[in-house]
Amino acid sequence: MNKIDLAETQTVHIQKELSLDTILSQLVCAFEGGSNYWIEEVDVVLPEGTTMDDFDYRENGEGVFSGSKYDFVEYSPLYVIPFHEGGKVLIKTTIDCKGTLENCPLAVKGTHNYVLDKASMQRGIEIMGKQFPKHFKDLVCETGDAITGDVWLQCCLFEDIIFG
Repeated sequence: MNKIDLAETQTVHIQKELSLDTILSQLVCAFEGGSNYWIEEVDVVLPEGTTMDDFDYRENGEGVFSGSKYDFVEYSPLYVIPFHEGGKVLIKTTIDCKGTLENCPLAVKGTHNYVLDKASMQRGIEIMGKQFPKHFKDLVCETGDAITGDVWLQCCLFEDIIFG
């Protein structure tokens, strides 16, 4: 009988489908807690042919938001716009490379607007899975919190953790 060498590194590749609600929840965690220490301003770019009214949500008197052309129940337009083709959230921050930043990429030094859209969110999930597996596990297992949301948002925008 052959013995298994447990010290040998084994890699297993899996494919996991994440629900829209899982990703939206992490975006809420980032914007409402995890990333608000480094986000300076937020603005939206609407998909072509839409207005903010298309994403406006109203309470129907029963605690459930409805009436939006793009109805995501309880989510604000800020959270749902980047999921639509052409929709973007512009996030302004200043990276000064002072304090605890050890490997500050000089290319991102200064004040910039970073784009959060469908492509950057997908890229952020992939980077998180490869570089930050503990936080990725929290996202996949739906046990994420403000820290998980912050790590994911930084992966989306900077392709690394720059803050915190």
